[in-house]
Amino acid sequence: MQNVNVFIQGPGVRDVRFGVLATNSDYASIRKIVKEAAPELAELEHVFYEDTDEPLPIDCHLQSDGDSVYLHVSRCKRVEVTVNFNGQLFERKFSPATTIGRLKRWAAKEAGISKEDATEYALQIAGTDERPDGEAHLGSLVECTNCNIEFDLVPTDRVNG
Repeated sequence: MQNVNVFIQGPGVRDVRFGVLATNSDYASIRKIVKEAAPELAELEHVFYEDTDEPLPIDCHLQSDGDSVYLHVSRCKRVEVTVNFNGQLFERKFSPATTIGRLKRWAAKEAGISKEDATEYALQIAGTDERPDGEAHLGSLVECTNCNIEFDLVPTDRVNG
């Protein structure tokens, strides 16, 4: 049986954790690797594949199209997101396993920004100067007790030259 690299994110865990599982491992094995790689996430009830909307059912087996899989562990089934842009507010609930890249594409579309122009913008956590990487999971940015977050859609720094 082939092994799969498992990358794990969760609330308050900004750095990606790592483990290895056999392909087709059962749910108990998935929970065990979470406990070993990220013990602070072990008690959280939901495990998601990256960019999926529903948590894994307890009768599932690990699925991967390649040699790695990205998981998100969370207390939240949904994260309430607010995005501010030019005096407008856009709100929607997302899975905590949603990547910031996917969230930014949604926000740009809601704001009427073309795909080409969207490259000139970034999501910034409201009230901070933090601009999370596009591969970060939304749920890793929220506190374990909160299931909401607010962003500003801001222009990226432009270099003239």
